[in-house]
Amino acid sequence: MTDELTYRGQKYTRHDSSRDNKPIRLDQVFGLNSSIPAFTYVDRSNLDSTFKYFLDSQKHIVIHGASKQGKTVLRKQNLDEEECIKIQCTSTTTVKDIYVEILRQLDTKIERSLSTERAYGQNASMKLKGGMGPAFSLEGGAGGVRQRKTTSEYEVIGNESGNLYFLTEELLKADKRVVIEDFHYLAENEKKIFAFELKSFWDSGVFFIIVGGWSDENFLQYYNGELTGRVNEIDVRWKDNEISKVITLGEEALNVKFSEKIRTQLIKDCMQNIGLLQRLAEKLCMRHGVIERQVRAKSLSNFQNYANIRKKICDEDSRRYGRFCEVVS
Repeated sequence: MTDELTYRGQKYTRHDSSRDNKPIRLDQVFGLNSSIPAFTYVDRSNLDSTFKYFLDSQKHIVIHGASKQGKTVLRKQNLDEEECIKIQCTSTTTVKDIYVEILRQLDTKIERSLSTERAYGQNASMKLKGGMGPAFSLEGGAGGVRQRKTTSEYEVIGNESGNLYFLTEELLKADKRVVIEDFHYLAENEKKIFAFELKSFWDSGVFFIIVGGWSDENFLQYYNGELTGRVNEIDVRWKDNEISKVITLGEEALNVKFSEKIRTQLIKDCMQNIGLLQRLAEKLCMRHGVIERQVRAKSLSNFQNYANIRKKICDEDSRRYGRFCEVVS
């Protein structure tokens, strides 16, 4: 008899590695990944219902918080990929780049030229060619009409992306929400431009979801005060009791038990950052030889192991923050 667990239509067991019953892997429980956590997702402070409520409101949505706090995961949990257009920002992304990428994903094209060909008799023909304007050319012949063929040439939208009215119409027809990931990567001037244009989108009934790594509220309103009352904000900071629940769910999935001392220190050390907790918990499990669900319950109580992996993570991050201090100074 096996210990079976079903999650999202998939069956898992603690020791059966057959095709239909896969063992639960450590990376499905702890560690950093871009997908929704299979066994440790927590609806903290009812953010799921809050996000869904905001989706039905006539406002933009801003999801903000420190790095690796679950901003994107919250969006993925409550908004299917097919329902949105995702734009990934980089340090070189401009507002125009965002608009062009939106239209590219919508597969928006415009008709650049139109030609109609009619065949007469065996050799004669008439061709009518027209462009975007009133000009056209005509070639003629004689005989009875035997064939007519109309051809259109299309071009993917490019420069026309600067027309906010056109972009708005395309988004309204598609009935999709645009998600701007890593908005904080944009240059200051681009953030300011986009903040002002968000007001125009709001007036037209098009609402964006902005995901960014900052802690302060009213970030967009700082650039454009007219966005006040037109934006709903979600702060994804975690509480200690929510962090503790993630640990408990992970223990249940892997059939392990952290000692009370290690559990308390984990919560303290991660400083309400779920990404850091996931890193610590994964490395601790690996140090104890836990890479999948255990057949028999296993206690993880060697505090020295925990102290060693904590120091290793600190060493990994020290280079980054050391460089940051040098630049600031």
